[in-house]
Amino acid sequence: MENVSFSWRQAGSRPHLIIKKKHLPPRALAASDPGVREILTKMPEFAAPIGLGAGRKKVTVDLDHDSPHVLISAGTGGDKSTILHAIACRFLHNGALAWILDYKRRVSHLWARDVPGVTYCRDIADIHTALI
Repeated sequence: MENVSFSWRQAGSRPHLIIKKKHLPPRALAASDPGVREILTKMPEFAAPIGLGAGRKKVTVDLDHDSPHVLISAGTGGDKSTILHAIACRFLHNGALAWILDYKRRVSHLWARDVPGVTYCRDIADIHTALI
């Protein structure tokens, strides 16, 4: 069986097995998909949306109520740049500043160039200056 979870209820006179279908998150999601824009606009300003999980549960980074640090770890193609883009845009919208240190000089953050409030550093000298 795929996409199911199993649990046992052993209390009482009738112990039994419980099988539930897992609700998987969508493979892809766009702001234009039905209901997505409404979900995003109802999120608090301090919660940067990352996506929707199983059962359309909101996945956010809450920097006001959780730790002010975020670690994103994923392999190649794991959408790290997309997640950073979503977080940065939410906070830039609310007046924050962002520094993008992109030593590999890739094109993954072209959106950030010339955006007010964003410092984009592509080489060691720029990164050094930004960190000091």
